[in-house]
Amino acid sequence: MKCNEFSDMFDTLLNSYASQAIFGEGASKSEVVLDEYEKSVLLTQAQDIIVKSYFERTSNPQGTGFDDTIRRQVDFSSLITTADLVKKDNQSTVFDDRGIIYQLPRKVIDSVVQADSTDVLFILNEKMIVNYGIVSAAYWYREGESNEVGPHTDAFAATLPHTGSAEAYTTTKEAEEAGWHWVAARGADKKEYVIVPLNYKEYDREMSKAYAQPFKKQAWRLFQNQETGFDVQSELIPIQNISDELDGSANAIYRIRYVKRPDPIVLVDLPNGLSIDGFTTKTECTLNPIVHMDILNKAVEIALSTRGRVAAPSRSND
Repeated sequence: MKCNEFSDMFDTLLNSYASQAIFGEGASKSEVVLDEYEKSVLLTQAQDIIVKSYFERTSNPQGTGFDDTIRRQVDFSSLITTADLVKKDNQSTVFDDRGIIYQLPRKVIDSVVQADSTDVLFILNEKMIVNYGIVSAAYWYREGESNEVGPHTDAFAATLPHTGSAEAYTTTKEAEEAGWHWVAARGADKKEYVIVPLNYKEYDREMSKAYAQPFKKQAWRLFQNQETGFDVQSELIPIQNISDELDGSANAIYRIRYVKRPDPIVLVDLPNGLSIDGFTTKTECTLNPIVHMDILNKAVEIALSTRGRVAAPSRSND
């Protein structure tokens, strides 16, 4: 649904609730006249309510997760993305000596990265990947030969020469029959660790135990903010020996799959310095079209409930 469709259908649904004005009244108590900015605010508010309600247990008493049904997976399909985060250069805000600080992805508005606002609404999956250096390159060798030949990545050994001859083997099989052996390349060794989110009380409780360490294949995670703004950082706390290795040649990547903060629904370019969540230009709804009518109906419901609180006074009995 495009912005103009949102606007027209908003007016249509809102007017469907209007009733005939009583004699002597200028308009119906249900009548609501909204400009494009006001409709944009209500649509954005309705979108936020719908998105967040999928993650709140109070609004979901049966405990159904947002991705437990095909419909819910489709609803959020345009908001789910992944990111590989690298260790921040400045680790001065680390709380635990073993901890590693990562910067969560920042919000982008009009192609400008916002320095004080994260783009992450909810993290769905997360893990820490510790990479070690390249172990070896691929090569050919033969017993008794002083030099290795390689790297050789073709399926055939056409570039592998006979010893003491300018000729070449035409197939890998010929080279192997002549006593040559192929050693495949070994890439970067890596280990993966499951992330266990801890709240601050749980962290204190774990640190009071005799074994104040995550389990072997786990790393703890704590959230923290910058001194100003809402620039969320994540502190991962691995087991001590992994922390020591990361001070050497190894490096750790923090991989997350997350739900992005949806952009606001802005029906028109906003005048007079107005903005919604930092957006000033016309912005289409980023959620899947299957949920657009839900957003529209919720926005109309909010508009009517707001109008109800400022209803016109009743007529006098005199």
